[in-house]
Amino acid sequence: MRFKRSTWASALVLAVTAVLSGTDDAAPVSDDDFNSDVATLVFIPMEGTVGTYMNSLPLRESLEEAESLGDHAVAVLVFNSGGGMLSEIQEMSDVIEEHKGEIRIVAWIESAIGAAAMTAITCEEIYFMPEGHFGGCTGFYWNGCSYRIVSREELEQVLFMMERISERGGYDPLIMRKMQVNWFALSADIDADSVVQFHPDDSGEHIVNPDGEILTFNSQTAMRFGFAKGIAATEEELASLLGLTQWQRSDVSEQIMKQWRETIRAAERQVPEHIVKYMQALSGAGGATATGQRLLGEARSHLDALRDWRQRAQVVCRMSNITEEWLREQDQILRELAQQD
Repeated sequence: MRFKRSTWASALVLAVTAVLSGTDDAAPVSDDDFNSDVATLVFIPMEGTVGTYMNSLPLRESLEEAESLGDHAVAVLVFNSGGGMLSEIQEMSDVIEEHKGEIRIVAWIESAIGAAAMTAITCEEIYFMPEGHFGGCTGFYWNGCSYRIVSREELEQVLFMMERISERGGYDPLIMRKMQVNWFALSADIDADSVVQFHPDDSGEHIVNPDGEILTFNSQTAMRFGFAKGIAATEEELASLLGLTQWQRSDVSEQIMKQWRETIRAAERQVPEHIVKYMQALSGAGGATATGQRLLGEARSHLDALRDWRQRAQVVCRMSNITEEWLREQDQILRELAQQD
């Protein structure tokens, strides 16, 4: 799915701006007050299940809209997710990496667990909310019917993928590995300049996470071990940490994400309904009788609806095994039924 991009003037929606040094109050602004020479914070909600509600398609659209606001735009990926599909991580990481050269992208963590954390680590700047937590990246795969834990060769593939993604963000791969597996201790030495050196055993002065446990950072441990750039409870505090004394706020990407979530919610409700109604109609479709012809028309209508949903929310259809091949097979079945006397 790709959303229709609006024009620059209509796409820009500014809700909070003109936060000056020493001023806590934010003033409402209109489009006419937009200043292309002032930093624009574009907050992008990274919420819900990775793969469905958190997906590379609306993320790409959101970053493109952020870029359209000028050279001083900063995309803030606000993570609040318990994880989801491993298959979406590489896609989202690629989108973030692609746009890094065009716009400053930072992560702001309320909750990033599993696949959400594995995506966020692509960002070179990670900030935490005071209650934020990040990690717990044990992997599961969706096999079409249920989730199963990643093991053996699949686990090695995921570990290798996350080494590369950790390097994109500039993080020691040992951090993410300890968030994925529990078969080693992670320790660290911190020098006088606060430079952290991690060790895949207990030889360091500080034990980051003991053998037998999966690592999850909270805001304090993330700061202690140099993983987080800072802790911010509000947008104003985050802007200060980003070095911005004057800034304006756009919610254009929040609107994109809201539209995507509404589409996915509708798909999760309607796709199963169309599948059931299609199969019911199919069971009596065909032949020369009025009932058979009516049911054939109903089956065609539900199949067309499923084809439309595959275009709009492919990830939901994939979880219900609505593939292009399946759609073609059903088309052939309906054509054959239509030819029956």
